[in-house]
Amino acid sequence: MIKEIQLKSWYHKAFNSLIQGDYERTEKYFSKIERKFPGRVGNSYNMGLVKLAQKEYETAEEYFLEECEKYGYTVTRNRTLGDLYYIWGKADKAKARYTEALKEVEKPEQKRLLQERIAKCSSENSFSRVMQSHSKYEEGISFQKEGETEKAKESYRKALELDSTNFQAANNLGSILLNEDGEPVEALQYFEKAALYSDLPGITQNIGRTRALMKQKEARSV
Repeated sequence: MIKEIQLKSWYHKAFNSLIQGDYERTEKYFSKIERKFPGRVGNSYNMGLVKLAQKEYETAEEYFLEECEKYGYTVTRNRTLGDLYYIWGKADKAKARYTEALKEVEKPEQKRLLQERIAKCSSENSFSRVMQSHSKYEEGISFQKEGETEKAKESYRKALELDSTNFQAANNLGSILLNEDGEPVEALQYFEKAALYSDLPGITQNIGRTRALMKQKEARSV
């Protein structure tokens, strides 16, 4: 019982740190789990997520493949491997993993993302744009951290022009428009673009919050 409580606490701290971008702290807690609960399903996968976030792609691949070899290629593991290869620039490998994941997904936004990314992986020109999109997305993150919101918005817009499936860029752009510029109508457009390709809770929450703010504004103007 005590071990399970400790495990939940470490998972909570690890994933919170991952969301906040504190990858060193994330790795600390996932490593603790790995040492305390060796052989647990998800240990290698979670370490892979940290390495992916840290852009240590080779190490991330090793962890993900280790998880797959031990426990099989599930839709989530195939999708995550596909994402790794997609941003790593390995089009053929990304296409193979996405194709396997597509056989099992049911949600429309997931199908849409996989289908479009498979198509992009099949064209050298399209995949070149994918790489440019990811570069612009990373540029946007850097500008945002420096407080250069106008430059960040420009980078995120360019990232979306280059790859419409870059839902992270759409979500980040919407967040700036909502929280920094006070433009909920335009922000909602980008949150909805993100939602076309992802059902992540953060995106859904952003849409709900933005719509609520718009209703409040409408009520005050009556």
